[in-house]
Amino acid sequence: FSRAVDACAKAGQADQAEAVFEDMLRRRLRPSVISYTSLIDAFAKAGRSALAVEWLERMLAATVQPDVASFNAAMSGCARIGDSAGISRCLSSMTASRLAPDIVSYNIAIDGCTQGGDVAG
Repeated sequence: FSRAVDACAKAGQADQAEAVFEDMLRRRLRPSVISYTSLIDAFAKAGRSALAVEWLERMLAATVQPDVASFNAAMSGCARIGDSAGISRCLSSMTASRLAPDIVSYNIAIDGCTQGGDVAG
C-alpha cells in the first residue's frame, strides 16, 4: 500500500493516493511515516494545503511520529499559497513534537512568508 500511495503522489494524483491510503486504514493496516508523508506531499503539491495540514494532524492523532520531512511537506503546501499562519502552526507543531526545523524548513518558511507578503513572519 505504501508504494501505491507514493506512486499516486508522485504522479500528481492526490485523490487517488488518498483513496489508497483510506483503503489501507479500512483494512486496519498501520500506515508508515513514509505513507503519511507521501500523502501530505501529494496534497501540498496539488495546491491543497488545507488537506496536507489535515493529514499531518491526523498523523499526529494516530500517534504516528512525523519526521521533519512530514512537516516540511505540509509547510510547502502552505508556502505555495502564502499562508504564513499555516507555516507558523506547522513550525510550532514540529517543535512541540520535539523535532528541530532544518534548513529546508526555514527556507520554506521564508519563501512562504515573503510570498504571502508577511515579511515580519
